[in-house]
Formats: sequence, structure tokens, C-alpha cells
Amino acid sequence: MAVLEIPITPGVGCFREKVVLNGVAFNLRFAWNTRAARWFMDIEDSAGAQLLVGQELELGWPVLARYRGTIAGLPAGEFLPYNEYAADQPLSLENFGVDGKLLYVEAAP
Repeated sequence: MAVLEIPITPGVGCFREKVVLNGVAFNLRFAWNTRAARWFMDIEDSAGAQLLVGQELELGWPVLARYRGTIAGLPAGEFLPYNEYAADQPLSLENFGVDGKLLYVEAAP
């Protein structure tokens, strides 16, 4: 079981990343919501079909656990947002991609 760090563009309020997770290509979209002061993530398959929209990234909470078995096509593993140096400091526009990270824990084969 491998752990991957998802590439994050620090200081940019909206961006996309193409990633391969457990051998499957996905498009991830990240958006900073100024009013809520939080990051949100969308997941699309490689053809651009939306699988999950507007999922909040909150430290200490697995992103996909509540959707497992209810939404087809999601990555098989799990996304885990965390702060490398301050577990109690939430992801911000400034620290996401610096101290704030998004890990992906691959599913067991």
C-alpha cells in the first residue's frame, strides 16, 4: 500500500491536477472558498465526467470514506488532508501545498 502526495499549487485559489491513482487516471479540481475560508475538491474521471463535486477538505477527515460503495468510479484508496507541522491549523490559501498536504493512500491490491 503506497502513499502518494497529491501535487498542490500553493497560493492559487483554483487549479486542476491530473493524477493516476491505483492505476486509474482522474482529474482533480481544487477551489478556495473565501466566504467559508475552506478548500473544496471535485473529482472527475479521465473523460471529464463528474464523480464527486464540492467535497470539503478538512484536516483529520478522510475524503472518500462516506461515499464508499455509493458512488461508482471513485478512486479505490483514500484522500487524507493534513498539516505537516501543525495538526490543529486548517488548510488555508497560503499553506495548502506548503505545510498543508493532501495524501492519497492507495487501496490494497
